[in-house]
Amino acid sequence: MVKHVIPVSLLCAFALFAGGCGGGNMLDVQSPFSTASQNATLDSVTRTIITASAFKGWKPAIAGAGHIIATRRHSGRMAKVDITFDTASFNITYLDSDNMQYDGKSISSVYHQWVDGLRDEIKTRLSQL
Repeated sequence: MVKHVIPVSLLCAFALFAGGCGGGNMLDVQSPFSTASQNATLDSVTRTIITASAFKGWKPAIAGAGHIIATRRHSGRMAKVDITFDTASFNITYLDSDNMQYDGKSISSVYHQWVDGLRDEIKTRLSQL
């Protein structure tokens, strides 16, 4: 029984890795959220995303209803993302970058750190609405 645990574990780890790499664009984030109350409006979600973005060092700009473009610059690097949202979910989509070693398939881990931090801050603040 013990002899099968290691190969099965390795197979499971490979399946998780391959499944995570093969699907959609690894640069984009789709995130449903829940709020403390069920009365979130598009305006309150917009304000919350703007506040969360600015707090994490992004410069958000409203591009339309349910649409924000945010740019972050730090240490000679730049990332620009498109944030689309409604009162139940938001998506962060890669738009552009500078000095992030983007080759059409992969990008610097710094980009992922920035976007993960942005996603987490937005979700935390939206949960308090």
